[in-house]
Amino acid sequence: MQRKEAFNRLFSMGFDFEFYKSRSDRQKPRMNLSLETTEKEVAKLTDEQLSKINQKMKVLLIGENWCGDCANAVPVIAGLASRMDNWEFKIVGKDDIKEEAILDHYKTAGRMKIPVIVFADEDGDEVIRWSERPTRSYKLLYDLSLRRLPKEEYMALYKSMPELKTDSVAKEIFKELLAKAEHTAAMLKILPKKR
Repeated sequence: MQRKEAFNRLFSMGFDFEFYKSRSDRQKPRMNLSLETTEKEVAKLTDEQLSKINQKMKVLLIGENWCGDCANAVPVIAGLASRMDNWEFKIVGKDDIKEEAILDHYKTAGRMKIPVIVFADEDGDEVIRWSERPTRSYKLLYDLSLRRLPKEEYMALYKSMPELKTDSVAKEIFKELLAKAEHTAAMLKILPKKR
């Protein structure tokens, strides 16, 4: 199966953020905090910044309601997408995808990491994607792993780091997704039209 076909099949299965929230009881406090943080970040954007990314595109998120990383990221992209009248935004549950051939297109380093957020043109051709966590979180977790702490100490330190708290992570995700949206919009503006 080609990547474009996989994308379009998933997109047709997708649902909106309201439906996602309705089936997401386990991570609601984290999702609500992430959404509040995102709304503040979106409010800081100028009309010019918003118009730069408000190009016709499809945005697909593969995630699950039980996933903590999804609880951080789904509200961020949903909050941004809610301000874009030219975006089509859909969410699909990873556990709803029964075909391994489709999932193979969305693996990172051979593993299925969620969420995966794909920015594509109107036809479903992928432009760029983002997955799981912001870069700063990966760097912090790597540095923490180098300390080779016992699991209990590692988890206590992990939970105490302000940079890994939901609001801080949501801000980092917002910056990275905004950059991906700008990249996609810029590319879509200059690419020749398809025949």
